[in-house]
Amino acid sequence: MGGPTERERLVIHFYATWDCYIDVHKNMKLIFPNRFYPDNRIRGRKIYKIPDSSYPFTFDFTSPFGAEFIKVIASTIQFEDIEESFQRIGIASGRLITRGLNVNARPEQITEALISYTIIEKEKQ
Repeated sequence: MGGPTERERLVIHFYATWDCYIDVHKNMKLIFPNRFYPDNRIRGRKIYKIPDSSYPFTFDFTSPFGAEFIKVIASTIQFEDIEESFQRIGIASGRLITRGLNVNARPEQITEALISYTIIEKEKQ
C-alpha cells in the first residue's frame, strides 16, 4: 500500500489564474496561512510550492493514521474574518467621517479544491 508515512513531509503545489486570498472555514485546521507565515495573498499566474525552502515552516505527517483531506478555498476578495480586528477599531468614528461615502465590493469570485491522502504508520524496525 502506497502513501505518505509518519515523519515524511508534504509540499503542496498550486496555481491561481488571478490574484486571490486563501483561507479555510473555521471548522477545519488552518495550515496556510499560519503563525509562521500569516500572509494569505496569492499572486495570479504563478506556480506555488508551499512550503519550499524559503518558508519558515514544514508540513509533517503524523498520527492519527488514515484518510485525510486538504481543502483550499480561494477568493478574489480578502476574507472578512481576517480583516475583522481592523474593522472593530473605529466603528463609532467611522459613522461620522464616512457618512456620504459608500465602499462597494467588486463581484467576488470563489473557487475550492479538495485533495485526499492516507497517512500510513511507519513499520517498526
